[in-house]
Amino acid sequence: MGQSMTYKEPKVEEYWLAIGDPHTGSEVSPMPEKVEVKLLSGETRHITPNSAQVQLNAVWDAMVKNLPPLTGVIVNGDCCDGPNRKSNGRGVWTTDLRAQVQACADLLKPIKKHMKRPSNWYFTLGSEYHVVDDRPLDEAVCDLIGGHYQAEQVVPMLHGDFRVQAQHFITGSLGNWTYLPTAPARDHMLIALQNADKEYGQIDWVIRSHRHMYTSVRFGAHQGVTILPGWQGKTEFVVRKGGVVVPKLGYCLLKLYEDGTANMTPFLTRVLTPCKDAEVDYQ
Repeated sequence: MGQSMTYKEPKVEEYWLAIGDPHTGSEVSPMPEKVEVKLLSGETRHITPNSAQVQLNAVWDAMVKNLPPLTGVIVNGDCCDGPNRKSNGRGVWTTDLRAQVQACADLLKPIKKHMKRPSNWYFTLGSEYHVVDDRPLDEAVCDLIGGHYQAEQVVPMLHGDFRVQAQHFITGSLGNWTYLPTAPARDHMLIALQNADKEYGQIDWVIRSHRHMYTSVRFGAHQGVTILPGWQGKTEFVVRKGGVVVPKLGYCLLKLYEDGTANMTPFLTRVLTPCKDAEVDYQ
């Protein structure tokens, strides 16, 4: 009989946490246990999680609790729901952008206790209609955390031997039915073709978000492209647009191994249903 092949995971040299689309401020995204919003009158309004957020918070807390020792964290845009202009502000628990920024930072800060270097945070620019353009909320959250902000990031991991390009936006959305790997594979190919020193150089992994879907394509033992899951459930905007695709919730861990290979591991949850069943009276 032939000898069966077995796989033993190599030693992990670095763990990187990748988070996409937190959308703090949304009624269907995680939020702190209590948020204080200061009113113009000087009074304070206290806001607590709704039933959906209680479920999301439990998953978020489980993520934080079970993280391995991290070399760094990538937060890939749309930290906050912002003014949510496409829905005229519908679906946010406060339109106070300072409160949203502080709430997002409060959610992220507990991750620091798992980090070897607390400054290794890398934030990218989200969608303009969520995070605002002239002073992006992503940048404001980054300032509170004490990380690095750029519209797009190239992060040299493993002391520069493994390079990751991260950017929030990718074409396509929940309303468009497409072959999911097409757009991320295209971005990876375009970046691979622009590998000169004054271009992107050698990029090993590409990270995208925006779609609130999870997709990952491998090109070998150390190359790939991933669209991260998000942290926002199905919104009224998606319902009004006729979207029936359920957003994928969760996070990813990028593992960099001692033998030069890599793996992007997803952690997904089905904590929220997109629509409750109707009640039927048989009496």
